[in-house]
Amino acid sequence: MSGTALTRTMEYQEKLQLLFWDKGALTLVGIVLAAVITYFFNIRAKREERAASALQEHMQRRREFALRILDGEIALLEQKLEIFLWPLSLFLGIDSAVWQKIPGLVEDTATLPTKTGKLVETQLLLPNHFRAVELIERNFHLVAEENDLLNPMIDYVQHVAIYRALRESKSGVNPVDVGAPFPEELPMHLQRILERTMAELSALKSRRAEQANVLTR
Repeated sequence: MSGTALTRTMEYQEKLQLLFWDKGALTLVGIVLAAVITYFFNIRAKREERAASALQEHMQRRREFALRILDGEIALLEQKLEIFLWPLSLFLGIDSAVWQKIPGLVEDTATLPTKTGKLVETQLLLPNHFRAVELIERNFHLVAEENDLLNPMIDYVQHVAIYRALRESKSGVNPVDVGAPFPEELPMHLQRILERTMAELSALKSRRAEQANVLTR
């Protein structure tokens, strides 16, 4: 082989080596670059995943908090109904039924009870009134915001107190004779508030069920 040919061969081999090293370097750079890009993409994906998880957890806590608020409102209305409105409505219903159905109680509002009527008063009417008043005094706070009910309830408590005093003193008059008649508007207001409270309770329970379904999805 001549010197020229040998020189060319060596130059060709050097070029091949350089090309090989260039390709290797490019491949290495590509691998490193891909690794760096993948690393940053993974970091971003993890951040987005943590953010989505935190948002989901936050929304979950908000829904749970909303359910607790609804549970409190439902419990308050149930207490209002069970402890106060239903029992008071029952007591007043008993009083109304006795006055309408028991003969011989009175001939009219200005007449004292007959002998049978006195027994009914002593054994049924007055004890029923006393339980109603005790209920009002014990649970007045449950309806303190019901403005339409406040004055009739106060009038009723006064009516019962005077009713009791008159019978215990054996005076010859009825409560109406001394300006303390039974407040006829009390049962009407009570029934209206009872029905409204039941409707509110039903609506709250429906809302609670809907939000609970969302919570479990």
